[in-house]
Amino acid sequence: MKKFFFAALVALASSTMAFAQKPAGSFSVTPMAGLSVGLMTNMGDDSQSRVGFTAGAELQYQAAKQIGLSAGVFYNQQGTKGKIGSLDGTVKMDYVNVPVLVNYYIVEGLAIKAGIQPGFLVNDKLKAAIGSKSVESGFKDIVEKAGGKVPSVALSVPVGLSYEFEGFVIDCRYAFGITNAIELAGEQTKHSGLTLTVGYRF
Repeated sequence: MKKFFFAALVALASSTMAFAQKPAGSFSVTPMAGLSVGLMTNMGDDSQSRVGFTAGAELQYQAAKQIGLSAGVFYNQQGTKGKIGSLDGTVKMDYVNVPVLVNYYIVEGLAIKAGIQPGFLVNDKLKAAIGSKSVESGFKDIVEKAGGKVPSVALSVPVGLSYEFEGFVIDCRYAFGITNAIELAGEQTKHSGLTLTVGYRF
């Protein structure tokens, strides 16, 4: 009987450790890395997503049992590929994104999240195929020479889900662009995109 109760206590403790959230009033840090799938509006009917990577970390304050407030910093590869004018190419626009989110825990370990995310442009390239050659040039310079504009900051609204088990966190988000990423010839282009990451919460 003693062995039975001991085994039951161990199982209960293991279960509690696996699914326990941080207590209210505590802070935690979650390094994360994974896949980024970027899209851009008004880039032509045959434009496709650019698949890249994202990596960074988030700091979270557990305001209450079911509510967490987080802020993070992520390097994120964004952009699009397909027909760009008369060329087949890839627009590479990499940002340092700063998501500020409210995380609501539906059940233990499972959270829905939404917030606001400013992104700061840190790298921009246009890679295109011309005949048998592949050339790469600064995309922002090309747009500005054509009379357009590429803002250095793009604002978006991220929404998503995360699930935590034994400290490991799987996070999936979709970011809706709300400010222009490109302004050219009367057309306005915005970013959107999906990120899927895995992290560990300390």
